[in-house]
Amino acid sequence: MAMSEPNPIVLLVDDNLDTIKLIRLSLLKAGFANKVLEAHDGEEALDYLLGNARFSNRLEYPLPHVIFLDLKMPRMDGLEFLKRLRTWPPGKMIPVIVMTTSVLASDLSAAYDAGANSYLIKGADAHELVEQVSAIGAIWLSNTTRLPHAPSDPGLGT
Repeated sequence: MAMSEPNPIVLLVDDNLDTIKLIRLSLLKAGFANKVLEAHDGEEALDYLLGNARFSNRLEYPLPHVIFLDLKMPRMDGLEFLKRLRTWPPGKMIPVIVMTTSVLASDLSAAYDAGANSYLIKGADAHELVEQVSAIGAIWLSNTTRLPHAPSDPGLGT
């Protein structure tokens, strides 16, 4: 990870704008001041990653470090997007957290087969989602972010 990018870029791929708002809020509440960009279906997410059309400016639309991916979307669903992402060399390494309301075991195994790194069944309410996003963020975002209140070695050699 280059030091010039202190905060990993998060790409939210979800067709539900309320969910996007909630996840943005959850990341902030969990203490992650990450740049969050969004795409509203799998095709738009692919355009984003490939820098097509309106996403051609890499400074404005940098490659994400983590992708939060909804499974059920119009045009191209999450599984199809994930399969395509994993065949694209730069996309092999990007962690993907699949988010869904589905509790079906078949959806879970299909997501992992397609290359998901983590699987999140969307919380029943905002509070639950904040907790889930905090936990996910702690795994996928913290290793490259400084924690806001990291204690500076109290009592060591002072």
